[in-house]
This record gives sequence, structure tokens and C-alpha cells, in this order.
Amino acid sequence: MSSITFDLKSYYTYLQSVDLMPALKRGIYSGALASLPILHEKTEGAPPASKHGGIGATNTRAYLKAWKARKASFGAVILNDKPYSPIIEDGATYASKIPPKKALAEWAQRRLGLSKDAARAAAWPIAKAIAKRGLRARNVLKNARKELKAVVHQDIKKEIDLYLTQGNP
Repeated sequence: MSSITFDLKSYYTYLQSVDLMPALKRGIYSGALASLPILHEKTEGAPPASKHGGIGATNTRAYLKAWKARKASFGAVILNDKPYSPIIEDGATYASKIPPKKALAEWAQRRLGLSKDAARAAAWPIAKAIAKRGLRARNVLKNARKELKAVVHQDIKKEIDLYLTQGNP
């Protein structure tokens, strides 16, 4: 039998000469950008925040539109910069703090179709109910994590393959 052995030790010098970091960063960022439609889909299909709520975290569509991918020194970050995004993602218990009635009145007008006066009157009971029961986590990111990683990994592989076949563009 004739054979040749390839092991990591024999490729050590080659691996030191290959700088994959730029390709990794490009793949991570392009994968993060390609992941945004997944987050839009998960946002539209998010479970209700309460037993009285509806599917989707899309009342004004502001939360849905706030998903972004940004470059970072270590690769990329996918984020939602709306101040209430942690409440949508993780839920909330307001045992010590009543939610703002003005925001709830505006929500009641949009979501429930109430007049301005009726929405103001409904805001207090809604605020008390939220304070008592809290809001369920919608888990948009948590439910998308596996799919997001798959897209990012696919783009990293594509960029590394491109680098190894064509050099660093």
C-alpha cells in the first residue's frame, strides 16, 4: 500500500499565512443582513403578550422595522433599538410600576378602535391588569436564533470558500 499523510502539523505554516479574519467578518456581516427577513417573519408570528392579545408584535410596525444589522469590530450585531424591545422579547412584570397610561390609551385607540375619550378611560384598567399579570415574553430573537445562526454560518462558509479560491478580494 502506498500512502501519504496529511495532518495539522504539516499545515501549520500554511495556516499561519492564511488570514481568514477579513473573510470571517464579511461573512458574519452579510449573514446578519440576510437574517433580517427571518426576524421580520418571527415578529409577525410572535405569540400574544396576554391571553387577550393577538399574534404578532406589529401594532404600529415600528418594532418590526427597527431590526438592524450593524458592523462591529468582532463581526456584527443584530439588534432592535426600540426602547420597549426588551419587554417584547423577555416579557415584563410591573408589580412595582404601572405602565404609562398615555401609551396605553394610544394603543387602545389603534388596536381596539376606541375613541380618544374611551381609550383614555380604558387605559387605567388596562394598566392595572398589566401591573397585576405582566406581559408574556414574545421571544422573537430566541425563536429565531437557530435560523439566524444557520444563515450566518452559510455566509461565513461562502466568504471563506471565496477567499480560498480567489484570495482576499
